[in-house]
Amino acid sequence: MRYLLDTDDLSILQGQSGADDHNILARMAQYTLDNLAISIITIQEPMLGCHA
Repeated sequence: MRYLLDTDDLSILQGQSGADDHNILARMAQYTLDNLAISIITIQEPMLGCHA
């Protein structure tokens, strides 16, 4: 089974370390990288924000 990370997940991981960050990392650690993915939309949203 694959898990799709969304923009909110990546935003939390890029921010300062906190409870949400540890929760996401702990959950991700249960799976191999083959089971984690991000969509092109997840990449595009922050890029659009940077260039706005």
